[in-house]
Amino acid sequence: KKQKPNRHLRLKPIKGYAKYERLLAKSLKDAGLKIGTEKEFFLNVLALADRAPGSYSSKVNIQLDPAMRSDQAAKVVLRFLLNVMRINEAIFEKDLDTEVLHDFRVAIRRTRSALAQIKNVFPARTTARFKKDFADVGKRSNALRDLDVYLLNQESYKKRLPAVLRDDIDPLFTHLRNKRTKAFQHVLRGLKSGKYEKIMKDWEAFLNKPPPDSASAANAELPVIELARSRIYKKFRGIVKNGNKILATTEDELLHALRIECKKLRYLMEFFANLFPRKKINALIAQLKSLQDNLGDFNDLCVQQEYLLNIATELPDDRQQLQKALVAIGSLVEALNHEKHMVRDDFARTFTDFAAPANQALFKELFATRDK
Repeated sequence: KKQKPNRHLRLKPIKGYAKYERLLAKSLKDAGLKIGTEKEFFLNVLALADRAPGSYSSKVNIQLDPAMRSDQAAKVVLRFLLNVMRINEAIFEKDLDTEVLHDFRVAIRRTRSALAQIKNVFPARTTARFKKDFADVGKRSNALRDLDVYLLNQESYKKRLPAVLRDDIDPLFTHLRNKRTKAFQHVLRGLKSGKYEKIMKDWEAFLNKPPPDSASAANAELPVIELARSRIYKKFRGIVKNGNKILATTEDELLHALRIECKKLRYLMEFFANLFPRKKINALIAQLKSLQDNLGDFNDLCVQQEYLLNIATELPDDRQQLQKALVAIGSLVEALNHEKHMVRDDFARTFTDFAAPANQALFKELFATRDK
């Protein structure tokens, strides 16, 4: 039977107190505690997760033949993503790292995007069924991922506050940690449920089923290189068109919509990356990532402001402590709002770089079909 992770204590002295850190370390050692290195700690955690260094990566790395049927290629992509889900699902219960849930959720998002964006390669009913199934699976972990993000950003949030308010916001994070315990159990129950087991069993059976000799879906037998070019170029042109509209308006909703379209384009380019010259497509993905970062930061700041205002109503009713916490939360919301406007102002530069003539020419060279 595998042991649970040992508890670890890390000592980090503040400036001028290195001597006392050494004395405390000696006292702890004399009391029987084992002193280890960061490398030993890292290898111990990997062993508990049944992993060896370098044995896992959630980065998309898929090899496709340009002449492969599109339905077969789509299944290669989806089997890769299923493997990422299964690896993280197996160690989720140990709660070793918040990235386990993150990688699991990203694999689900990519799966849903592949089903929606690699169009008309599977029967419509099958596609609709699994899109809904994975949407339901993803939604179950939304609250837990949100709580993980807020707790991981605790120190970052505090640094945005005046020093006098930093301790006053602690009740907020105590409340979030309590909510996380319940949210974690909610996700764990979902992963152990019969409904989830059936979804994954049916999904694996579908992915392992040989393609039909004569497929009903319009693009099923199309060479994947043709479908990849068509889908990527169409999505890119739509993003450029919508981005130019945003430059002339101030509607935040359009930015949110553009963020989602950029994510879809990024997934398509990563799925099919090996079909195109590596250096060129990597350069385009890097440019797209810069735009995504800007749009993602803007969305995160909008969501965080709204969440903090709503969560404030849930804090325990300790009158003196609550008043101080509310003042600190209000100050944090104002800081986030100021940052949001700065990010919003930076959109024009980021988008203009992405939609520059050189980038448009490279997208056209790689993805535009000859008849266009």
